[in-house]
Amino acid sequence: MLKIMYQSHKVTNSSWALMASSRHSRVVDSWCLALCLLLLPLTIAAQEATGPYDQIKGDVHVVRMQLLLGVKYADLATMALQNSADEEQLNRSLELAKRSYVYLRLAMHGVELLIADYGHTRATSTADKTSLKYINAARQNNLRAQTAIQNSIPSPENREHYVQEAIQGLQGIIPRARLAAKLIF
Repeated sequence: MLKIMYQSHKVTNSSWALMASSRHSRVVDSWCLALCLLLLPLTIAAQEATGPYDQIKGDVHVVRMQLLLGVKYADLATMALQNSADEEQLNRSLELAKRSYVYLRLAMHGVELLIADYGHTRATSTADKTSLKYINAARQNNLRAQTAIQNSIPSPENREHYVQEAIQGLQGIIPRARLAAKLIF
């Protein structure tokens, strides 16, 4: 029975419990049932959670749009920081910077797919690798900006310094991501 279950690749928690109850003692039954009950939420979560993975595409147009959205959110975060440095604006700019980072990360994985899947056939694989370097540099700038914003929230006496550091980090994202978007074709 175990061999059949492995061959079908449809092993579920309930089939393990049924197999254990038909073959083994009560101690094994209770251990298997407990293990199945513990793993049930994990298997359900794994089946339901697609998260942002469905947004990762090895498509040039999708990657370019993700980069441009990352630039847009970084630009909005910069404007929010330049307008005011109160705590509400800092939290807003932090959320915008996080959104920017997510789109940059999705674009990075899209470029990695382009390199892995089509690197040997695409004439632009060198440009893809160069754009990946620019995307990673933009992501690092974004992380520095997020850290500066997070440091500025609890520290009003050093807020101006951290806000300037965050603005510089966010402004560093924009040219790198735009250049990466131009390289992907």
